[in-house]
Amino acid sequence: MKLRQLVEGPGALPALFSGVLWALAFPPFELSLLVFVCLVPLLMSLRSCKRRTAFRNGWAMGAVFALVNFFWVAQFVSKWTQSFWLGLVPLLLMAAAFGVYTGLFAVAAAWALAKRLWWLIPFLWAGLEVFRSNIPYLFFPWSLFGTALYKLPLLLQPAYWGGTYFLGAWIALLNTLVLLFLSARDEDSPARNPRAVGWASVLAAAVPILAIYGYLQPVEGRTIRVAAVQTGVDMAFGPDGRPTTREEIWSRLRDALPPLLDSCKTATFAVLPEGIAEGVGDLPPALPFPYDGVPPLITGGVREEGNLAYQALYGYDGTWKHADKTRLVIFGEYVPFRDVLPFLDAFNLPAGDLTPGKRVETIVLNGVRVGGLLCFEGTFEEVAREQARQGAQVLALLTIDDWYQGTGAIPYLISSATLRAVENRLPLVRSSPLGPSMVIDSRGRRLAQVPQGKAGVAAADVVLEPSAVSPLRQVFPTVAGVAFFLVLFLALARDFGRNS
Repeated sequence: MKLRQLVEGPGALPALFSGVLWALAFPPFELSLLVFVCLVPLLMSLRSCKRRTAFRNGWAMGAVFALVNFFWVAQFVSKWTQSFWLGLVPLLLMAAAFGVYTGLFAVAAAWALAKRLWWLIPFLWAGLEVFRSNIPYLFFPWSLFGTALYKLPLLLQPAYWGGTYFLGAWIALLNTLVLLFLSARDEDSPARNPRAVGWASVLAAAVPILAIYGYLQPVEGRTIRVAAVQTGVDMAFGPDGRPTTREEIWSRLRDALPPLLDSCKTATFAVLPEGIAEGVGDLPPALPFPYDGVPPLITGGVREEGNLAYQALYGYDGTWKHADKTRLVIFGEYVPFRDVLPFLDAFNLPAGDLTPGKRVETIVLNGVRVGGLLCFEGTFEEVAREQARQGAQVLALLTIDDWYQGTGAIPYLISSATLRAVENRLPLVRSSPLGPSMVIDSRGRRLAQVPQGKAGVAAADVVLEPSAVSPLRQVFPTVAGVAFFLVLFLALARDFGRNS
């Protein structure tokens, strides 16, 4: 069977093929360059098709991708419940729900192709990523197109000009140009104007050229030394494989941390994982280990204030300061709608329901302005973007991902951390109990790393560049989001033209 026959096959086969290619571009397979063609079979199947067929094909692509890409959810739940079958339930539900996102994209893209407005497709894909990353309660900025390139930092550089969603749009543009090339001789080709295709090709080629130029520019500025501390203490499970307790964690941290901190006393500051400190109001937090104030320290933990509890970033350089986490994990750190849905009271969280911080903040530690990202916040580009706008010079990502050790989730978390560094042109220090903890420079290169599962310190010199958020990066998410919803409305409200 010829390749073209495969991607234009009957039914949902091309969409399923797209889902497989998309999944192969991401961990654990990491065939990253497939992200530049993974949309092509789906787009081929959307030409001259009805709305219902378009949604079905898009849903099939998204569901197949999610079944592979989100398999870590099944591993995680199975580990907690000791049941493989129980682990499959949330995976299947997530795959079905995720397919709705891509189904809506397919409806919008089919309308654009029917109207020969192929140049809208990059905006539609970027708008879809904006939508699923920001929809209230269900926000899920996981496996965005750009993160597939995290091991190829040279190709990540466009994110500095336009952000993660712009990077995704560029990738979608290349997919669209491949579609136009394959269908150039067809009577119903979406491209009527070769000149427009030519200019789009020039634009697509200019992006990596400019990226190479930016990547090769010297990094200039003040140099400081930072350290990412990896405790080697499993804060999720004990030696017997069962969920651990606070007392067990604190006992092991009391022994593990002092020698690690002694090894990085000359650092400008050291970053510890979250979940270590416990605080009340503006009082200094309690720590499970003796600390003499050297080196200056960043860690995290629960901060209580009256009847409310926050997940907070703590910093010490002679005085304690804090900044509260603004993006919480649904059903992990809070349960929505408890007041109106009584059965949700059955969901008991270890620390109770946490409250999101009122605003994104930075702290100044030892003369350096630091933007703190607590675990899940590291997947949200707008949090780090706001910290960069406030003048952050370094990003510190504190996480507890011990629950996901042995699953495929860890590489995704690292990919997001790498992109946060590149899109803000800021060095990033990532600290995790079991790792891998690392220092990433402002171009996405790893300067130091502790092996996963071991105790150690990743220390490196980083250069502090002036932080700035480009105007394109500030407006592009809005432009892409508006384009997505406008075209989707037209696709749902009107006939496609050649097929209704």
